[in-house]
Amino acid sequence: MECCWFEVFQCLRKVATIGMPVIFTLGSSGQLIFGLVISFGSLGVCARVGPYRDKSDNRLEIICQLDIFVSLLAGLQMLVDRLKGENDFTVMGFVLVACTSVPVVAAFWFILSKAILNKRRKQAKDTKWHSSTST
Repeated sequence: MECCWFEVFQCLRKVATIGMPVIFTLGSSGQLIFGLVISFGSLGVCARVGPYRDKSDNRLEIICQLDIFVSLLAGLQMLVDRLKGENDFTVMGFVLVACTSVPVVAAFWFILSKAILNKRRKQAKDTKWHSSTST
């Protein structure tokens, strides 16, 4: 981790996202909007600072923050639909399932691509070493 203060930032973000909305009415749009503001701000900080040494870790952090933002936005849309009397949340259900799946798929992708890259580097290094010892 490049930024030692980032752990403190993450703790404050979690407290703000989970703890602070209790000051709003349960299930209100105020809770969701407050969460959207916090998640958008966190997304901006993560994108600007890049607190991790590995670029793929920074990308995964941004994807996860974006996932939280989109999930809260979907919740706000469901609240508006419910207030309008619409109770078919099938599309938003698919959006939320997709949102939950994206960070997991991205993590596996980053791990797999890093493993492939490391294997190619090792093969290139071995090939270079063999060619230099044979001459």
